[in-house]
Amino acid sequence: MIQTVRVAVIGLGNMGRHHAKHWHQYSGAELVSVCDSNRDRTHTYANQYGCQAYTNYETMLATETLDAVSIAVSTAAHASVALACIAAGVSVLIEKPIAKTVADAEQIHAAGGGVTVMIGHVERFNPAIVAVKRLLDTGALGTIISINTQRLSPLPSQITDSDVLLDLGVHDVDLVSYLMGASPIGSTVHTNDSHRPGYACHANIALEYHQNQSALIQVSWAHPFRQRTATITGTQGYAMVDLSGPSVTQYSDQNPEGISVEIVPGDALGAQIAHFSHCVQTQQTPMVTPESAIQTLTVLI
Repeated sequence: MIQTVRVAVIGLGNMGRHHAKHWHQYSGAELVSVCDSNRDRTHTYANQYGCQAYTNYETMLATETLDAVSIAVSTAAHASVALACIAAGVSVLIEKPIAKTVADAEQIHAAGGGVTVMIGHVERFNPAIVAVKRLLDTGALGTIISINTQRLSPLPSQITDSDVLLDLGVHDVDLVSYLMGASPIGSTVHTNDSHRPGYACHANIALEYHQNQSALIQVSWAHPFRQRTATITGTQGYAMVDLSGPSVTQYSDQNPEGISVEIVPGDALGAQIAHFSHCVQTQQTPMVTPESAIQTLTVLI
């Protein structure tokens, strides 16, 4: 078994820099190198974390001995970078969504049999989601009837190659299916592009599941504030979840005013990286597989 995971980060933008920080801090890994097409940025982080700097990931893969990489490049480049890493025998943690298209995602899935491939649906590791999943698993709410979510934010100037479905929608489609314990059997997506013509900036997503279960998801770049909330209606109770708080409040006929559910504090990205690292070391199947990520992507494009 690998004792210390030798890891690199490819892409040092909005998410990649956080990956680099967490890998540097994680005791079970060694951050060997970072890579970004921006030379100054790459050298800044390499100097900060005491690792090697590259501006070409193919050169890095040919030069360094790596067990794993975090891929945090633009969504359109996910497939090409991931396939190169997999071909080099390197496990990959790919930022969500898995790829720009289902065809690209299926290529990653088909190629990844010999290494660990995990998709970074980081909200599964959010302490509020961990707490409400534990609550659901005890049967405290009975059988889930419906889940409603809202994920709202201002228009992000740094995202120019994607839309609200692939930026925000992937989080909640994945989360709802994770909490339901099933994939949707039907879906309807309505979008609006008034804030950035040609790109969906607001969307309502309706999902259907077996046993007459359903979900309504609202995602938007058309709001002046950030909101990350969910409500879960069950046959024996109700839960309100604030993913930003984080907090979970449970309601029932016996407790109509609600009681707070215990949440264990933690950092979602740090927990995700620790889980992925463990999977690389033990060859355990990761929590978010290419198959589940493809199912999520299929709903949205």
